[in-house]
Amino acid sequence: MNRRRQAGFAHLGLLVMILVLVGIVVFAGWRIHSHATKVSSQNVTTVSVPAAPSVSSASDLNTAATTLDQNDPTNSNSSDLNQLDSQLNTF
Repeated sequence: MNRRRQAGFAHLGLLVMILVLVGIVVFAGWRIHSHATKVSSQNVTTVSVPAAPSVSSASDLNTAATTLDQNDPTNSNSSDLNQLDSQLNTF
């Protein structure tokens, strides 16, 4: 048998192919991450809520109830109203 030493460049081609595939995966991940970051930062909204008044008398409690009703007029929260009524009865 006539054996020749065949040293080739196949291992370099395999290395280049692996580097290209890793580069494609990294690029795709970077694009997805940058798009997700951009979308999440656009959806941030801030709402200014007035500070709750201090409650030291029955009239202050009525003012607090009025403030709560103004901040959430469509969804009356009965637990808040019950808590305010129970506190009003203690005065």
